[in-house]
Amino acid sequence: TAAWALRWRRSRRDVALPFVLALLLVPVQAILGAIVVWLELPDRLVGVHFMVGMVMLALATFGAVAAWRGTTTVSGTFARTVLAAGATALLLVSLGASVVATDGMHACGEEWPACNGGVVDGGSVAVLQVIHRTTAYGLTGIAVALLVLGLRGHAPLRIAAPLAALALTQIALGVGIGLA
Repeated sequence: TAAWALRWRRSRRDVALPFVLALLLVPVQAILGAIVVWLELPDRLVGVHFMVGMVMLALATFGAVAAWRGTTTVSGTFARTVLAAGATALLLVSLGASVVATDGMHACGEEWPACNGGVVDGGSVAVLQVIHRTTAYGLTGIAVALLVLGLRGHAPLRIAAPLAALALTQIALGVGIGLA
């Protein structure tokens, strides 16, 4: 994909650069993967390995969306909001992986949005769970903002609506898993 982007879309840095950066992370990811296996899955290295994979996925997605968008223009506000959504989603997934890695899925009991009868009760794992939830609330707001920006003409709805729908679907899945 990086070779295609360099050959056919070299003039479009928004397409070529993310694919090239993702390609450069492949050897880093491979070495991390080998170290994780050799050291028998230490939590912190597994987390770093996971995050590098998520960054690679985010870069590839960004490049693909830029290529798919073609020459369709979007406002600077919409573009910045999309970047904020991507960064927030990456943080959300990272925090979710940390919640799972620390066995904190049930740190707040079966309460939602409360946590053990309060805002944050139950120790550091519960705090991690609440930070994860709060980040999800932030992503919800950003998803709604993307949709509103699309409705106001900052981007075509064919671009804005799916981004908002994906963010809201991920959040619904997360809430469903937490309540299950």
